[in-house]
Amino acid sequence: MHDVASSEQRAVAIDDVVALSDAVQVSRVLGEFPKPDPSLPTEGSVAYELRLRWRAQREGRERLSGACYAILTGLESNLGGNRDKAAARLSVDKPVLRTNGKLTAREDPVHGRAYGKAGAAAGPLTEAEVNWLEAVTPRLIRRAAEYEAKVPSLPQITMADLPPLSG
Repeated sequence: MHDVASSEQRAVAIDDVVALSDAVQVSRVLGEFPKPDPSLPTEGSVAYELRLRWRAQREGRERLSGACYAILTGLESNLGGNRDKAAARLSVDKPVLRTNGKLTAREDPVHGRAYGKAGAAAGPLTEAEVNWLEAVTPRLIRRAAEYEAKVPSLPQITMADLPPLSG
């Protein structure tokens, strides 16, 4: 578990070190962007790792589909054992995880993790599909954090809660 308060303290400590050193020049300090949810008492190790993976994507160090697929795989393997069990455990409607898996397997030269690989579904992601992945992924990470923090009675995340895939 990662204590949310200690994450904030680390960011302050880094800032203090930078302020005291003339030899270090920092143009942008992201700390642990995106930050842990302050409304949760703790952050579990799964949510922490998923959040860091999403951070790498948002910083441009990883393609969208690759990060989303890795996060989906992390949810499945660490919080259920497979996609259906993870959906049940996290209170996520199965079509949400199925759609995530289908989109992240797409062959796309800009966003895709499977570009040029045999067996990948052909065709680049549409703008609506990119927007959908960018909306669902932080919600799934938050849901993992809520699950690990033992938040009771989580409402189910459904396709209706997410942006439309056509439009």
